[in-house]
Amino acid sequence: MHLIERLAAAVMVSLILMQSAIAEPRIALVTGNGAYDQVGALDNPSNDAAQIADALAELNFTVTLLRDADLPSFRRTVAQFGRDLRNAGPETTGLFFYAGHAVQSFGTNYLLPTDTVVTDAADLDLVAVEAGAILRQMSSAKNRTNMVILDACRNNPFQDLPDFDSNGLAEM
Repeated sequence: MHLIERLAAAVMVSLILMQSAIAEPRIALVTGNGAYDQVGALDNPSNDAAQIADALAELNFTVTLLRDADLPSFRRTVAQFGRDLRNAGPETTGLFFYAGHAVQSFGTNYLLPTDTVVTDAADLDLVAVEAGAILRQMSSAKNRTNMVILDACRNNPFQDLPDFDSNGLAEM
């Protein structure tokens, strides 16, 4: 069984066990970035995101699927996801799934849109989406359950730049 299939199965089992009432709203933002302009392209994220989106739709989630997002569309969609969670009420379950490049710098995790160009680690908050921004959007909804799944490529596409931590993401 492929990793994404195992991940989808684990998400489904977790949600089934956690949710006792089907009437509770479920909202998901599923993002798969693989067609990068300047950093190494990735083959699987777009397809993985589509599979996760389908599995979540079967579990009665209202799913927004974002594939190969540039920075403006990524930020706009994350903001809308937060509004949707806040509007849905405190009984809502929120789920964010991301597949693509992500990096850590200065102890902060960043998810990379497909149009990311970085010449200095200090520029990341200007050209990428801070993972904490997604957590803030979800937390602001004050809903009962939120889940974040980061299926991030562990290799650092910016190894030649200083101030990047090359071994995965920081604890969140």
